[in-house]
Amino acid sequence: MGVPQKALVLLPAIVTCLICSIVSGREKQSGCRDHQSLWRDARGAPVRLSSKELINRRIHCEAPKLPGANWCPKGQVMFLVVINAEGKVECAEAVNVHPLVKPYALDALRKWTFKPVEVGGKPIAALGTVFVDVSWDSGMGQCRSK
Repeated sequence: MGVPQKALVLLPAIVTCLICSIVSGREKQSGCRDHQSLWRDARGAPVRLSSKELINRRIHCEAPKLPGANWCPKGQVMFLVVINAEGKVECAEAVNVHPLVKPYALDALRKWTFKPVEVGGKPIAALGTVFVDVSWDSGMGQCRSK
């Protein structure tokens, strides 16, 4: 007995749905989204700063240092980050990234510092999104982030 034709046609859709459910489940269990030190609203949900707000608070950044050869892909990497009360990156999760670029972008991002967010005069941890530009021609002291 063979496999029915309808089952073969639906198999790719079923596999895609399964993969999507696994990925979305991981996103919901994100360490950055659930970080205990985060600033939370009245309902207990983490308050999220926009990418623009975080970039305006940036004090220091470093460009990713890619290997000398041009074999590595370049582009923009989006990270979900927790900036702690001291203004340092406490948690960083790549949202969209090529696996060859991720370690270089993450290493650079962990060296960034931000002006701490304050509520009522007290520094707090904040959640936000940061974009890092990755390329081969970034100078060592040049920050090519947006």
